[in-house]
Amino acid sequence: MTGNVPFRLMIPALTAVACAFAGCASTSGPDASATRLEPAAQAYLDTIDALMPGMGAASIMDRKDSQLAFERICFKAGAPGNEELRAALCRAIIHRTGTDQPKPGRVWLLRKVETLGRGEVVPALVALCYDPDGEIRDLARRALQNNPAPAAAAALRTELGKARDPAWQAALIGALGARRDAASVPLLAKLAGESDPLVAGAAVWALGKVADDAAAKVLETLLETGPASLRGEIVDAWLRAAQVVLARGDRARAARMYARLDSDVEPENVRLAAIEGLAAAQGSAAVPRLLKLVDGTSPRMQAAAAGCLRRLDGSDTTTLLIAAVDTLAPAGRAVLVEVLGDRGDRAAAKTVCDQLSTDGPVRLAALEALEHLGDGSHVDLLAEWATKGTDEEKAAARRSLAGMGAGDVDEAVLTALARAEEGPIRQELIRAAGARRLRKAMPELLQAATAPDEDFRVMVIQALGEMAVPEDLASLIDLLARLEGPATLQAAEGAIGGLCRRIGDQSVVVPSLAEAMGRVGPQAQASILRILEGFRNDEVLALVRRSLDSEHQTVAETARTVLANWPPLHVEKWSFAGPYRQEGKGPRELFDVVFDPENPEAAVEWQPLGKARPGEDGHVRLNRLGAGDNCCGYLRTTVISEREQDVVLVAGSDDGIKIWLNGQVIHANNAVRGVKCGEDRVDCRLMEGENTLLVKVTQGGADWALCCGFKMPDGGPATGLQFKAHD
Repeated sequence: MTGNVPFRLMIPALTAVACAFAGCASTSGPDASATRLEPAAQAYLDTIDALMPGMGAASIMDRKDSQLAFERICFKAGAPGNEELRAALCRAIIHRTGTDQPKPGRVWLLRKVETLGRGEVVPALVALCYDPDGEIRDLARRALQNNPAPAAAAALRTELGKARDPAWQAALIGALGARRDAASVPLLAKLAGESDPLVAGAAVWALGKVADDAAAKVLETLLETGPASLRGEIVDAWLRAAQVVLARGDRARAARMYARLDSDVEPENVRLAAIEGLAAAQGSAAVPRLLKLVDGTSPRMQAAAAGCLRRLDGSDTTTLLIAAVDTLAPAGRAVLVEVLGDRGDRAAAKTVCDQLSTDGPVRLAALEALEHLGDGSHVDLLAEWATKGTDEEKAAARRSLAGMGAGDVDEAVLTALARAEEGPIRQELIRAAGARRLRKAMPELLQAATAPDEDFRVMVIQALGEMAVPEDLASLIDLLARLEGPATLQAAEGAIGGLCRRIGDQSVVVPSLAEAMGRVGPQAQASILRILEGFRNDEVLALVRRSLDSEHQTVAETARTVLANWPPLHVEKWSFAGPYRQEGKGPRELFDVVFDPENPEAAVEWQPLGKARPGEDGHVRLNRLGAGDNCCGYLRTTVISEREQDVVLVAGSDDGIKIWLNGQVIHANNAVRGVKCGEDRVDCRLMEGENTLLVKVTQGGADWALCCGFKMPDGGPATGLQFKAHD
């Protein structure tokens, strides 16, 4: 406290704390409540007393408001620069953690003091370590563990020296370990030799957390002479200590600690951890040891060592690895070449290329490594390798040729392509140009798209589609007219369709594709029809309908499929009547009940749909009317047809549906289902002029909806229709 608060006001608080520490009184009994603290602490104490009924309530929900209010108080007092407020609040908190307070309130206060407390709360927390409630004891221990005051560490050591219960000893040991308390090492060393495995294991763990010279010496002795039953805990603590040492920057000492476990007598999982640590501590100095493991017989150790070599920084490491390549057996050499590729240091490119004179895994690894190490000077080499060797080697060469990231590779591919003669190598360069999306190579790619090899054609066409821009649409359509083969045409359809979707403008796409219909073969015409399906307008609809009469079966069948997928002409104007109910009847029973809208003589009040009006997809969301469950409703519209014609009424409903056209029932489906437009189809005939359409839809629960529209018998949307809602 500062001089702002008179010393005489501190005497009662100090007396209460002393009594609590000595165990002479409860920390919040009646006498303590009568004790006056210094003004700031007393003000906080009054606030705590006001909030305690809420913080200590039996119900979690009843505690919420009071706990949040106190949380805000703690947040403000704990802010930087508020040291006097923080200390005063902590003195007040600790004054209300005694057994005469409700447990939920005590728990909440101890959780707050865990983050706020300093030396002023240590004696009272020690006293609470003897509380009859185990949870309170552990909260007090945790508060001491996280209290930064040196007195808290000293108190934990003292209590550990007095403790006899193994579980409590282990808990106190854990607190000291978490604090990395160097002064506790002698006590921890003694406890590490205890016969109780819980205590001994906790002490070993804590020594690994402290990780100073004294702790390391104890652990090293335990590595040599410790009991076999604790071997795992000792090794884990040693590795943890080495990690702490390395984090402090003492690389030499950390390396010695890791090397202590890099031994054939250790389990493989221990050696793996030791190798990882050794590489982190020694850097490039660990390369010889790692190379030995790469050239060894253990796949796990080889993989771990290779991973370490990948992560080691610096050109000096690359130099060491380059020098070692030819010293390893083929299996280890293949791994090392892969490592050089993954490191991405182009200084290793020549050494990797030299390995192409070998065979098997080493050559394959070299071809794959050039993806990361190669540049423009390796284009011809990789193009050649893509034409020879095993299928796996060809594929690796192609991947590298497509994936090399050096800035001069694109230009090198174009230069090589310009001078290459017809043959396999030129084909590989075209493949690379496509894979790398080189627009300057578009003429060569368009020419190659008609090559004899269909797999190659497909690859080229896919590349053309991905790199094409709107200006290329005419070229791709011209190409389509010259293509043959199902896979080739499918690839072209995908390429042109993708470009058309990127263009998006119907006024550009539709005329170009429609014009091409007259100069391409039947398979290509079918492709164009499928592409045009994504651009539905009157021009496309007319083209598709004309194609129904094509002499080519493929074209006609495709046109029928496109029309079948075409949305109907949805009814977009309805009037609604309802809802209607009868006591005790659900949707299935209501289906056949005759309500007023079914009686032509009845007076029915028709109303607009409001929020339930049809959307762009034709769906009428009747549940938006708020009608509830177990009811039915009626929708009515006038269909005005410019001529007498046969049509197909398509509908879907949630739930059942009954339809009248001009007073006659033309469809009934007493279903309980979700709405799916087009699930029900009815052939019917419309009169010229006005036709009355009435629809009944039943409702059980949840969603309630209708979708209704008209198609022509050919599958396309109906034409010459208008709709008028009834008032």
